[in-house]
Amino acid sequence: MGCSSSTAAKSAAPPTAAGIGNGSGRLTAGAPGASISGTPPANAVLPYYTLASLCGRGVFGPFLKLASYEAESGEYRITALVVCSAAAQASILGGDVPPQLVWGELPDSGAGEAWRHEYTAGPGGDYAVPPGATNAEEAFEVVGSAVGERLATWRDWQFWRFKLSTTCGADPKQLKYKVDLVPGRAFTVSVPAAAEAWHAAFYSCNGLHNPADAGRTHGIQPLWADLMRQHSYRPYHVLLGGGDQLYNDGLFEGPLLKGWDQAQDDVESAARAAQPFTDALRGEMEEYYFSHYASHFGTQPIYSDALATIPSVNTWDDHDIVDGWGSYPPLIQNAPIMQGLFAASKFFYLLFQHHTTQECLAADGYWCDSSSLLLQLGASTALVVPDQRTFRTQHNCLPPGYLERLGAELRALPASTRHVIVMLAGPILYSALPVQETLQKLDDVATGDDLLAVVMQKTGLAAKITKRFGMVFILDDIIDQWSASQHVGEKAALLRLMVSVANEKQMRFSVLSGDVHCAGYGMFHSRPADVKPGDADDVPLPPADTRIADAGFIPQIISSAIANIPPPAPLLKSLCVCGRKPEAVPHFEELVQRMFPLFGPAGDVDSLLLGRRNWCDLVCGSAGGSMDFTLRAESAMGSEEVNVFTIKVPPLLRFWQQQ
Repeated sequence: MGCSSSTAAKSAAPPTAAGIGNGSGRLTAGAPGASISGTPPANAVLPYYTLASLCGRGVFGPFLKLASYEAESGEYRITALVVCSAAAQASILGGDVPPQLVWGELPDSGAGEAWRHEYTAGPGGDYAVPPGATNAEEAFEVVGSAVGERLATWRDWQFWRFKLSTTCGADPKQLKYKVDLVPGRAFTVSVPAAAEAWHAAFYSCNGLHNPADAGRTHGIQPLWADLMRQHSYRPYHVLLGGGDQLYNDGLFEGPLLKGWDQAQDDVESAARAAQPFTDALRGEMEEYYFSHYASHFGTQPIYSDALATIPSVNTWDDHDIVDGWGSYPPLIQNAPIMQGLFAASKFFYLLFQHHTTQECLAADGYWCDSSSLLLQLGASTALVVPDQRTFRTQHNCLPPGYLERLGAELRALPASTRHVIVMLAGPILYSALPVQETLQKLDDVATGDDLLAVVMQKTGLAAKITKRFGMVFILDDIIDQWSASQHVGEKAALLRLMVSVANEKQMRFSVLSGDVHCAGYGMFHSRPADVKPGDADDVPLPPADTRIADAGFIPQIISSAIANIPPPAPLLKSLCVCGRKPEAVPHFEELVQRMFPLFGPAGDVDSLLLGRRNWCDLVCGSAGGSMDFTLRAESAMGSEEVNVFTIKVPPLLRFWQQQ
């Protein structure tokens, strides 16, 4: 029920052998792995990607995705995606032959076998390729095969999807698989036993805003090395991507698009918005998104290993599209170029992150003409994944009709479901700086055409205010948050639904989110009947037995970022100060929301948020029906030493059930 923390932990790691591809025996920190030609791309965080960034490499993948799990039958389904050029396919298979995947089952293989390679940093923070990390093909008895389904073709690149399935039984097992498009290699997937608690890993913000940060952060590698070490001790069954799996903001560095987002006022914004979306622009955008996905997913030395051995479930946030998507004014949001940008980003997002297309969404189990879905993670845990970007506007986060559909799906969950995880890209509970109204006024003054705006523009004062898409910089980030004034009604409606279903079905809801580049823990709980909403800031934390029985007790874990840098310390301190007192939830005052001091003494306001890179380990349905969330944060930037903070969330038990 409570929270615990330990100071530091470090996985023992044997010395690693020399690496490949750059002559030094090591992969440069943050750099993608070697291409077929042996020449790695120059930098994993290039500001702009083209096909030339791929250095002639013709095959990317495999990438795994969890398709479904049926708790009653134990049927377990995953898909594998391999992306290849027509030339590479012809060279490997000897012509235009459909590729094939084969797999076998290794029963009760135990922990330590899913990924047994260790990653350690060299003196400069670079990561060696460990012995055996090429996953050399090993003989196994084939029990199933799948011919590739060509999901899509882009230029001469083909997206092949393969479907694997098995039934979870009394013992855990592993699937060993190989794809003929990736000769000489085999990969292993851990499949839980039917009654086993699923083991999951959650991450978000898997990239860097600024390529200049690659040196001091050692790229995206350090915490991925930690995650894969944990995978070798106790294999993960699912990898949860909470948004910003990559940062596509470099799109506006392209030859045709460069500077398009730098409109400074309403007149300039209107002129940009009126520009047509041309075939040349479409080609530039599509090449950028494809090349960035292929490089980021397919050549990062540790991340690629995770994607090939742990089935993913993903949602997206703005950077998967472009910074601030959905939070800009309608004039910009509906502009032909922005709509063309979104279409290109969505095409590759659905392929690389979901192994589907717009036409296949419904058939592949997605809702509301979006990438929203609900999955079982074992018999006792369900995962809700709302798409918060496809229909995003300044006033709406969720797709039309989403809450009605979600309510029906939740009420139809198997009776064995005790816990529901709601994976939101941005936290629904987070400290809010009281600056939105001020920035909104500043935006009106700096970009409008009234007398004050004209004076500021004529005198040059407006030029001193940083703007993007005609908006004051960071206003889009504030509007992006659930705490923004535009979203409080939608937030209340989502919380009402969770509390209602929790009461009806006796299920605990927990929220898991990323986005904000720090770690945190907060909670909602019912407001005592004798406390007025305006007095909620004096409500003490309810005792453990009260929270266990409270359908309104909804914990929220924030885990962000696994790769990007934390916010400045003064900003974090300001956020902690603003979040120090509980308050009634606007438009749903029956609930109180509060941050929890997980990272230090209860009286220390700075302990509400942790400004270090981190990811989250989950045990879904552990002993007693609880959920275990463990935040793993690096002790220093780029360090292999981590600090561990654990949160135990109990199932919903009424008072008479606690005896």
